[in-house]
Amino acid sequence: MAAPFGSLPVGHLSRLAVVLALGFALVVLARMGLLADWRRALADRFVAGVPWGTVVVAGWLLFVYFVVQGAWDNPYDPLVVPFRSWSYLYPEGMFFAPFGHGGRGHLVGNLVSTLAFAPIVEFAWGHYPRTTAASERRWLGRPAGRIAAFVAAVFVMGLLTSLFVPGPLIGFSGVVFAFAGAALVVAPLPAVVAILGSNVLSLLYRAWIDPVRIAEAQQRFIVPPWADVAIHGHALGLLIGIAAGIWLLRRTDETPDLAHVWFAGLVFGVAEALWAFFWSVGPGRFALFRGVGFAAIVFFSTVVIVAVGGSERRLLPAGLGPETGTRSRLAGITRRRAALVLLLIPVVGLAAVAVPFNLVSVDDPTIDDGVRVGDYRVTYAEDVPDLSIPPLRVPILDRELRVERSGVIVVNERRHIWEAVIQKGGLAFRGTGRVTVGGLGWRETVYVNRTTWTVVDGGATYTVYVRRPGEPRKQVYIDDPVVVPAVLDGKRVSIRPSREGYRLAVFRNETTLAQAPMPGPGENVTLSNLTFSREGTGLVASFDRTRIHVANLKLKDRED
Repeated sequence: MAAPFGSLPVGHLSRLAVVLALGFALVVLARMGLLADWRRALADRFVAGVPWGTVVVAGWLLFVYFVVQGAWDNPYDPLVVPFRSWSYLYPEGMFFAPFGHGGRGHLVGNLVSTLAFAPIVEFAWGHYPRTTAASERRWLGRPAGRIAAFVAAVFVMGLLTSLFVPGPLIGFSGVVFAFAGAALVVAPLPAVVAILGSNVLSLLYRAWIDPVRIAEAQQRFIVPPWADVAIHGHALGLLIGIAAGIWLLRRTDETPDLAHVWFAGLVFGVAEALWAFFWSVGPGRFALFRGVGFAAIVFFSTVVIVAVGGSERRLLPAGLGPETGTRSRLAGITRRRAALVLLLIPVVGLAAVAVPFNLVSVDDPTIDDGVRVGDYRVTYAEDVPDLSIPPLRVPILDRELRVERSGVIVVNERRHIWEAVIQKGGLAFRGTGRVTVGGLGWRETVYVNRTTWTVVDGGATYTVYVRRPGEPRKQVYIDDPVVVPAVLDGKRVSIRPSREGYRLAVFRNETTLAQAPMPGPGENVTLSNLTFSREGTGLVASFDRTRIHVANLKLKDRED
């Protein structure tokens, strides 16, 4: 929207201002000798002062997004469904899931965080070894080998998050949290700077891509941001990253300032909303346990500093209590080692929980309606079991508990995919949506729309249609009829969806007096002395010189 600024190219001028400001800052920093200092420090650990491992990793993420996920033509619309970690039985998804992303914002967020934290970890690892171990006198002692080892470790970490995070993962955030966890341990103050620096990089990106933004008030269907976070993947990555950071410190025989580590862990936990413990309490409703979450990050930061530099004294002092086998083993554990165990227990627990989730095999004969695209089926259903989540057997209740979903469903038995890609509430609010399915080298978009009749002072009824481009739409869901609350000339009226469209029915005392198809725009129909007229998107009933607006149609059928 450039109208408020006349013909002035505000966007170009804004970008020019960004370039001039950065240029001015670089000149001043160079004249003050700061750039030379930073260059020397970087060149001491990096080949040519460049974190080449981080560069390779960032390039791989861009390749997966724009080439593998096919976002080259439309950066905002990558192919997502086939590249989630649906099951161990679907290796393609397991491999690409930790490196793919759900959209440009998702990709940019993880790239920015990678550029902020990964160089810190790569710096600690270094392209030039600090030790003279025998293994480092061979290939691991050369820059190329150390860069390759860093990149390989990143790939292994990505695959670990894919294999041992429950549910259909997509995104690099697990590895980003591993970078952050290692950075918090090996260089806590630079890690805090990186937290702030990632905000600077994000602002720089937005200032260049979208230098002028005109915003206006609008209604939206949103989920709380803290309820849409892959907390298991973040936790697993963070804990493994901390363990890797402690391993790096042991190799170099270094110990950071523990107060800095504690503070950095607390700041990171708050900044990344690790306190956001939540639980689903119903369709579209979530409970946030903020107090428990805050206590958890304080406890977590404290355990980390004990694991990094805690005392080597035994956990239990000698001579206390009877000497049993269990007590003897506990007495031999140091406080530092006990803290490490506390950090590793959640890692093992998360991995163990993930295994049954990722062994899921999808076979859904109940969803047989809808549109077929290759080996995919796209349809709409309500209150159906989510087959991507294994059922929980409760012996006391003597039955299985399943998670149920409502919305636009994508099923693919061969790839073990089952996903509610558009929630019922989101489709009801927008009236239309689209689902992109495909695989390596191909993609196709399916369009969904919902038509809804809402009665005045009452409920609503609706139908859902799915269609492929160039083909007629197919009705895949019919809701229950809705009754108009008003009594018209001693009669009641209901709107009834059907395979042929909507119908009007007039009844009294549960007895149907007359019914007919819903009149089209500008048309009318008379049923049992009641005349119903379509006026635009409204339905008006008339009798004995009385006119009552009884219902409204919400209809969207566009490819948006």
